[in-house]
Amino acid sequence: MKLLLYINLECNSQVPQTGSPSIWSADHRAHIKLLLQQYGAHIKLVLDQSGAHIKLVLYQSGAHIKLVLYQSGAHIKLALYQSRAHIKLVLDQSGAHIKLVLHQSGAHIKLVLHQSGTHIKLVLYHSGAHIKLVLHQSGAHIKLFHESGAHQTSSILIRSEH
Repeated sequence: MKLLLYINLECNSQVPQTGSPSIWSADHRAHIKLLLQQYGAHIKLVLDQSGAHIKLVLYQSGAHIKLVLYQSGAHIKLALYQSRAHIKLVLDQSGAHIKLVLHQSGAHIKLVLHQSGTHIKLVLYHSGAHIKLVLHQSGAHIKLFHESGAHQTSSILIRSEH
């Protein structure tokens, strides 16, 4: 088992020739990286923090599982990747925008939930016979949309009237 702890304080100011950098100056930025690596089933954990940017990666390589948490300002991304039957889960949040993707690649199934303000879109995509289902909701407007491999389309439109 190997444990490596890496802490790096970077300084934007000039480094004195005779001494250490002035890391407590007003314009310094702190970069912290933690790496835990274990060989066997191969487990790797990375925590990378630099300013307002935080990245967490958990990688486990038996059946290949990868978990990424990425946060930068108002932007948050969470990804879970598992690679035997190939499953990918992504949660992406940036301001009022939320996107959830579930991707499974045996028979190829993709589920997307997209929310931005009062706009919600749900997509279920299955690519054996190619079926696409879209639920689109924006304010009082709801649309349900279905598409198949023969490109036949059926839709239901629901709208409230005041």
